[in-house]
Amino acid sequence: MNCEPLEDRLTPAIDLSQSLRAPLFDGYSGAFAAAAGDVSGDGTADLVAIAPVNGHVKVLDGRTGVQRSSFFAYSEFTGSVRVAVADVNGDGYADIITVAGRDAHVKVFNGRTGTLDQSFLAYPGYNGAVVLDVQRGIPLQQYGPGGATISTFAPLVVQAVDNGHVKVFGGQTGAEAGSFMPYAGYNGPIQVATGDLNYDGMVDVVTVAPTGGHVRVFDGATRIERASFQAYPGYNGLVEIAANDSSLGGSSYGITTRAPDGHVKRFDPFTWTEIASYMDVNRDGVPDVEPVPGSGPTQLITLPNQASV
Repeated sequence: MNCEPLEDRLTPAIDLSQSLRAPLFDGYSGAFAAAAGDVSGDGTADLVAIAPVNGHVKVLDGRTGVQRSSFFAYSEFTGSVRVAVADVNGDGYADIITVAGRDAHVKVFNGRTGTLDQSFLAYPGYNGAVVLDVQRGIPLQQYGPGGATISTFAPLVVQAVDNGHVKVFGGQTGAEAGSFMPYAGYNGPIQVATGDLNYDGMVDVVTVAPTGGHVRVFDGATRIERASFQAYPGYNGLVEIAANDSSLGGSSYGITTRAPDGHVKRFDPFTWTEIASYMDVNRDGVPDVEPVPGSGPTQLITLPNQASV
């Protein structure tokens, strides 16, 4: 049987660094956020950049580097903005999702037509920084209160940086599907990731807090906490996290965490045991040292009761 190679729709086909060296936005040369995804539907990831200047969005073709589109997501807002790219409506084209630091204003722009499909406030009255995460890949189900189906496609996860408040919204409808505080009593930045960890067709939510790299996993179907453990016992600092995603290097299986010093760990999505531990300082996905001397087993936290999201 002959099998065709899988298309890589998450990595541009050419090096776009030259396009990014010149000022991408007229009159603005500062930092901007960027994400990659197949907006054009040609099987190759395109680059989507957004600047904190009226939410100016530009899309660069992943094959040619030529600008495909340019528009303003937030015409009168000049603060912090974030961007993500994923097919949230299931039409085969990656859509552009933005969020502004005022009221956590989320907008979803149709990747195929460029039209505004959704616009809603995740945290009305909140004007702090927010984190946006969306599951990339095959359509997945997401359930709302009472078990009602909110969306059969990738959900949007928004997190308020100031207090760690996480909200989940249906990717197709924008309807709120979940709202919870993963770390009671802790008001500070956390990291959020999404992925179908138990392969039941529904997106699970994974969070990590700086205190010991405290990881919590919430089931996408029931919103019940499935696991809670410390990835880096004794360490107090920001930790990156990914779920069934190789963006932090190595395998895409399970939960991957990364400490600022380059210490990467991977955990089994069913037993939550540590299955890999190595240094990858240069972020090339290849272990610099494996295993980490004295890393020891992961400290598991016994849960007296499961907490519903």
